Amino acid sequence: MAVTSRTTKPARTMLRVENRLAWILQVGLYVVALVTLTLALSRGVEWSRRTLDDLRYGMPRTVHLTGVVGGGDATASPTRFIGLNLDGQVSVLVAPAGDSGRMAVLPGPYVIGNDGPAAVPLLSLADLTGDGASDLLLTIRGEMIVYVNHDGTFALLTPEERTQLELPPGE
Repeated sequence: MAVTSRTTKPARTMLRVENRLAWILQVGLYVVALVTLTLALSRGVEWSRRTLDDLRYGMPRTVHLTGVVGGGDATASPTRFIGLNLDGQVSVLVAPAGDSGRMAVLPGPYVIGNDGPAAVPLLSLADLTGDGASDLLLTIRGEMIVYVNHDGTFALLTPEERTQLELPPGE
């Protein structure tokens, strides 16, 4: 019986399988880390936005606007507007010429969703009807509601007034 020795080559296929498994495991860990980081950053951005809104507008969300809109007001005593979001119900308080005795409430929309009570009602004035009187614009979540100025009193935009707004200038 003769003893022979041969050098054996390492099993390359086993090394390739181990390398491939290590590479797949590494890529999987990177994907999990990236998803976790993305979720953490989005939560952080949402938290900072809400905290900034809390500091800026308070809770319930409240905004203020003053302007001369007619109906007895003047630069010395402008009309005051207060936009409120009370648990998802948006309303605008109007004090003509700053007189709280003539306060009027303009009903706004109900804001539905998880962040409904936290949505900020933004107010602005612009002459949309072309009559020289500033109309009140309520913007919430990117949607705009127009209250037309009728000599210092405000009412929602009617379908007839809306068609006038949609006509191109000069027609």
